[in-house]
Amino acid sequence: MSIKNPSVKFIIFVLMICTFSIGYTEYAVMGILTSIANDFHIQVSSAGLLVTAYAASVCLTGPIVTIIAVKLPRKPVLLGLMAIFILSNLMSALAPNFAVLAVSRILSASIHGAFFAYGLGGVAGNFFAGKVPLPLLTRTMIGVMIGLIGVLAVFPYIAIYPAAAIVGTFLFGACAFGTPPLLQTKVISSSEGGTTIAAAVSVSAFNLANALGAWIGGMILSGTGSYSWLFAGGALMTACGLVLSTFVHVSEKKSVYEYQVNKG
Repeated sequence: MSIKNPSVKFIIFVLMICTFSIGYTEYAVMGILTSIANDFHIQVSSAGLLVTAYAASVCLTGPIVTIIAVKLPRKPVLLGLMAIFILSNLMSALAPNFAVLAVSRILSASIHGAFFAYGLGGVAGNFFAGKVPLPLLTRTMIGVMIGLIGVLAVFPYIAIYPAAAIVGTFLFGACAFGTPPLLQTKVISSSEGGTTIAAAVSVSAFNLANALGAWIGGMILSGTGSYSWLFAGGALMTACGLVLSTFVHVSEKKSVYEYQVNKG
């Protein structure tokens, strides 16, 4: 055991670093869209297509790559995926024009779904499953979404105050990134078998939402020319998710009630 435990811990550490790198690469581009637009002399909304293309690539290639990779030895597959990831990001750094940059983002995204099905799905699912009881997952998601709507609604008004902006950013991050582990846990717990495929499909669904969000955000920015309206759009989209989550919660309560009635 003394030999095995450090090995397992090291493997988890390596997966954590890889997962962080992939996740950071996905979201970092959002913070430099203005710089990318200036470098390639395009509009910010056009630069936002990098986010849409990445998310769409994850959505389309994630399940396919996972289905192929799940039948192969895990270690070579993970090493191969990370090699593609490194080369595609090197291509991004050296991209001479926007088209090459977009292609490199699509290639980088092709490994995202499959890798996160082994890394994020398993780690987050196991960790948060122990923190939030399964019967409370949907109710917790509803609470987190309500918090996210509140933060998005007030952020444009508090962003002018540095201290309030820091608190608002922290709360936004906590709420925005609090929903994926909960949803991932619910998906994995609901899949009787094939949890890897279920996790990959879940990641694809997240990135489909990312693609739609980036596209809608680009339309809002082009139409209004104001970043403040992006928060309103985000709050409205979150409200749609809140309605769906509430519907699921009511349906679950109804199913439990019917089960208890039939059993009694």
